[in-house]
Amino acid sequence: MRGLFNIIWCVVFWAAALLFTLGWAILPLGLWAFMVFLGADRRAERCREKLKGLLIKNEAVIADAMQTRAQALFGRRQYVATTNTRILRLRRGVLGGFRMLDYQWKDLVDVTTQENTLPLINGSRLTFALINKSSFFVDGLAPEPALVLYKQCQAQEQIWEEKRRIRAVDEYRGNYVQQEVDQIGSKLKKIKTLLETGAINDVEFEELKAKIIARG
Repeated sequence: MRGLFNIIWCVVFWAAALLFTLGWAILPLGLWAFMVFLGADRRAERCREKLKGLLIKNEAVIADAMQTRAQALFGRRQYVATTNTRILRLRRGVLGGFRMLDYQWKDLVDVTTQENTLPLINGSRLTFALINKSSFFVDGLAPEPALVLYKQCQAQEQIWEEKRRIRAVDEYRGNYVQQEVDQIGSKLKKIKTLLETGAINDVEFEELKAKIIARG
């Protein structure tokens, strides 16, 4: 409901400002409306172009979404994109500049989506859980682009979940084989000691050795 709250707060604030300043607040109101609404689509496109200029070689944007205007009446809208290698999050400063955060697909554990009340105003929320048990969310993303983003993240989540499962199985098998090799080596050393001390003869040593290797 943040977007709706922002709209109500803006209406109340500017109405009060116009009332108490006998209309003189129309000038800052006009400047604020110009900065927030006029040219918003053009600025959003510049944001996309800026992000594309930061991509590495052979990287391409697959899906993207920007916050609804109601969610960012007092700041610049956040922009989220997915590429073939990572998730990108662009946070722009009020007075210019930006901060880009990126998250590798291999670190993504889970992604969830929630459509807010009055989605055309409040948008949707995407929440990302990472492998290091940290998480982040971006609220107020335009609903349809947010859904495309969610589907892309879900596909990558499943791909990397399967990769992690296969890696875990391989590691388990490797550890198991190493334990077996260590046990065989330990048993062979014991019968070698028995041979050297004369507790068994060469024939018995070879028989025991064959049995240990066969069982292993």
